Amino acid sequence: ISSVVKTGLYAAEDISICEKNEIKRAEYAKKGFKTVENEVELVKCSNFVFIAVKPADVREVLEKIAPHITINNVLVSIVAGASIDFIKSVIGSDCKVVRVMPNMPLTVGKGATAIAYEMPITYKEFTSVKKIFEMSGIVETMEDSQINEITSVSGSGPAYVYELILSMINGAVAQGIDREVAKNLVIQTVSGAVEALEKTGEDVEFALKKICSPNGTTLKAIEVFEKRGFDQTVADAMLACTRRAFEMGKEI
Repeated sequence: ISSVVKTGLYAAEDISICEKNEIKRAEYAKKGFKTVENEVELVKCSNFVFIAVKPADVREVLEKIAPHITINNVLVSIVAGASIDFIKSVIGSDCKVVRVMPNMPLTVGKGATAIAYEMPITYKEFTSVKKIFEMSGIVETMEDSQINEITSVSGSGPAYVYELILSMINGAVAQGIDREVAKNLVIQTVSGAVEALEKTGEDVEFALKKICSPNGTTLKAIEVFEKRGFDQTVADAMLACTRRAFEMGKEI
């Protein structure tokens, strides 16, 4: 929300927020946002309705707003596991739905968002939603049937990077390096490696081979990764993530 306002795409007074917590609702109001106490009020005063609730709560929310959805409403779902077909089935009509899978770096303008839509939404409506997320990173359009899989790529991906960073920090500490020094060096290393890929546009496999000198220190580390099955571990973790996304879809 803050990125949308900062970039001037929408003014705070053009955005309504449903917040049941009185204290939080007051905080939003101070920032200039319109606030409402329930979902029905939100639907009645909004064209684009963003649904950002826990998967366990989405059915209840959809059932509440279903009688009030009109051709003027576009439902934008950020709920893990909730397919477009599921949302339409609960609403009980062929309503307009956009399904979005953003990720945490969206909060710092570096998001990687997957987005899917189906008719009867218009191209203009879809691009309006897409533009909101483009204000905070890149957006890839794909089929709704692939959103669960992409959850394991970009949706949960930041956690994989954090796991690697934490492991590198712990590995450094185990060798006697100060933890704060290790943290600073590891974070900068990861950030710099990513930026180098972005700026050069090099193939990742080529870039990896380029920095692994024959019989050098880096190659020895990579050989340990390969011996321990690093690639397969990551692939297995991603598959577990995808399976859980499908399970959540069944649970709701």
